[in-house]
Formats: sequence, C-alpha cells, structure tokens
Amino acid sequence: MSCCGWCGTVVTPPISVSRLLTFDTHPDKLCTLCRNKMIVLSSCKRCSECCRIVQEITVCSDCLMWRSLYPKLSSGHTALYAYNERAKDIMTAFKLKGDCELAYLFSDDIRRALKIFPANTCFVPVPSAEESLSIRGFNPVELLLEAAGVNYDKALTASRDTGRQAKKNRKERLRTRQPFTLCPKRSKAIADKPVVIVDDVYTTGRTLYHALEAISPCQPSSLQTFSLFR
Repeated sequence: MSCCGWCGTVVTPPISVSRLLTFDTHPDKLCTLCRNKMIVLSSCKRCSECCRIVQEITVCSDCLMWRSLYPKLSSGHTALYAYNERAKDIMTAFKLKGDCELAYLFSDDIRRALKIFPANTCFVPVPSAEESLSIRGFNPVELLLEAAGVNYDKALTASRDTGRQAKKNRKERLRTRQPFTLCPKRSKAIADKPVVIVDDVYTTGRTLYHALEAISPCQPSSLQTFSLFR
C-alpha cells in the first residue's frame, strides 16, 4: 500500500493494458485529488519559448524582453507544471521547511521529461550560494535531479548570495546582478555538448538567463533550459 506524498491518502495504481504489458504496478506519488490540482503545461496554450500560459500571443512579453537583452542567446525552455497555489505550497514545504522527501513527488515526471534529450546531454543545476546551503542543508535542484536518477554536472557555482527570490518583487528580481561563475575545470567537459540548465521554478527568467550567460562561453553544441514549474 502506498500513500500520496503530499496529503497521505492511499494511492491505488490504475489498471490499464499498458501497465499490465509493462508490469508497471507502481502507484502515482500523488493521489488523484492532488494530481488534479496541478496544471500540466503541455495541455495549455503557452508561450512557445518559455511555456508561460498565454491566451492569444505566441511569444510572451518576457521572452521578447530577453531577446532584446540577449540577442545572441537563443534558448528553448521546457517546464512541466504551472506554479499555482498547490505548487507553491509544495515548494514552500520542500525548500523552506526542508521536507526533502517531497523531491520524489515529481521524480518520474522529471525523468521522463529529460529522457527526450540526447544521451550525451550535460544537465547543469542552478547552484545555491554557500549561505543558502548552510541554512537549508541542500541544493533543491540537485535533490530533484538525484530523486529522478539524473546525473548532473556542477559546472556553475554561486559566487554570492542574492537573497531569497520569493521575497523580491518583479523589479527587484530583474535587477539582480550576475551571481554565477563557470567552473574552469568543467568548461572543457561540456564544450561541444548539448547543455540543459535545470531550475526548480521559472518566474521572471532572470536566474536562468544569468546561468545561460555564464555557460555560453563553453560553446556547447546547444543550450536549453528546464524547470519543474513555470
């Protein structure tokens, strides 16, 4: 018997032909009620570049802004879920209250999503500053990747702490200075390889574009970004 990783309700795996043929008897890590409170971005009309939910336009205003600021940095972004109230509750418990087991809630989703990239892809997690690591005790992005069984390359370090992004408004986030530094020993290892920079939540895009800017001198064969929430 398995229980929902969020609310504790008993979870029973649905019976289907595909599950029987593949001997997949593992239940979802979220119950049906909790799963239904998550908004799957692939089922929504969204920005073609950052997965932000939009109504009529193809490319959102944020992406047009980043295009003008970084004309040489073309990046496609993949995100799985909308950052709604349920998602915020989960990430608060995970990142601020230190409930590390919550990293496994979306491990299957992340594993499946990252499998579409080439086998030699380098997955680079957004790093945490030393101050944040000392307080929290873990890097949330690295823990999400570890829970999903995805190997990653710590090619970036956070040279300084920019403070909690959740406490900043949009203008304050956009004004954040470059906090990331490329690890010299890792630059050759990821040169000419596809690189995907991974974060937990995409809000304004400021963090990921700082990371893209820091990685680009390595001249990877392709450079994209990924987040669990958008």
